[in-house]
Amino acid sequence: MKVIAILFAATLIMYLATHVLDAVKAEILYVSVIAFIGIWFRSNINIAHICALLASQHIVSIIIFNFNLFPVEPDAPGVWHNARAFTIHFILDLILFFAIGLRPAISRWVKRHYDDAKQMICMTNADIALLSIFGLFMLADSLALIENFLRNLRYLGVTGTLSTYFQNWTGIYYNYELIKSFILGLEMIAVLSIIKPSVRKQSSFKLPFNAPSQQSS
Repeated sequence: MKVIAILFAATLIMYLATHVLDAVKAEILYVSVIAFIGIWFRSNINIAHICALLASQHIVSIIIFNFNLFPVEPDAPGVWHNARAFTIHFILDLILFFAIGLRPAISRWVKRHYDDAKQMICMTNADIALLSIFGLFMLADSLALIENFLRNLRYLGVTGTLSTYFQNWTGIYYNYELIKSFILGLEMIAVLSIIKPSVRKQSSFKLPFNAPSQQSS
């Protein structure tokens, strides 16, 4: 029943985000869901910190795009507007990828003065699932950015036949929102799956850049 409830809730959230709400309200919905899960499981340091990192990324995204930070000239070619959006998304996803990967170390540093709390910190199955998902986010962002430049080689100083050879490469561009929405749905499923005890357990998967946990939670 939990699995059905998780899938139903994730589907409802994604329907609201893609068909009812605008981009900012959709991001606020994501943050609200993540914050609710984080508060509900606030006694679990691992989950609370995972949710804090996820919510922070969505909040930063809202601020950057809502207040048009790092702008390009309004009359600049579309290639540069697209490049700005794809690059910002890629950087935010890259930062969060490493933040989640190093989350146990970050949690130990935050709780460095609380020995009892430090013993509970470990890499959970939720961390591993989210790492995979943000790997997909980065893949989508990087492919979109590469396609954007290939399609607009003439704006990069390329001349001749090559400058227009890839101009019809629009597969990712026209499906970018759909692709990102699908991956975001996976993120919501991963977040909502935290209600399952097995997802909150210590993962047996060892990351090469992460220190081993001292003890399972």
